[in-house]
This record gives sequence, structure tokens and C-alpha cells, in this order.
Amino acid sequence: MKSDIQVCGEWESRHDRPVYTLGETCPACGAAAVNVAPAPFDPADPHGEYRRRAKRRARDDGE
Repeated sequence: MKSDIQVCGEWESRHDRPVYTLGETCPACGAAAVNVAPAPFDPADPHGEYRRRAKRRARDDGE
């Protein structure tokens, strides 16, 4: 899934600040736009198992 908001892929070299857009290209310079949202999780996260276990435990204790 991708975010609707994107940023100019070359804003660091072409603009003085990030240029955001909802389109596939930058409205100011025409460069390709890239997704600005970080990945929701990292499958290789070494602590993910413990975080999920703690979240389940907190949810089960709250019922």
C-alpha cells in the first residue's frame, strides 16, 4: 500500500525545501515523485516478537 502524499524525488538538489504532491511527478520541476510514508514495519525487526507479545498481553489484561 502506498501513501497518497508524495514528495519530489530530487527536492534536495532542485528545491530549497520539500515539494509535496498527490501526483506521480513534481509540479515544480517535473521529476518523479516518491512515497514519503515509512514502511509500516520491518519483517527483520529483531524485537518485533517481544513488542507484539507485550501488545497482546496488554490487550488481554485490559478485557
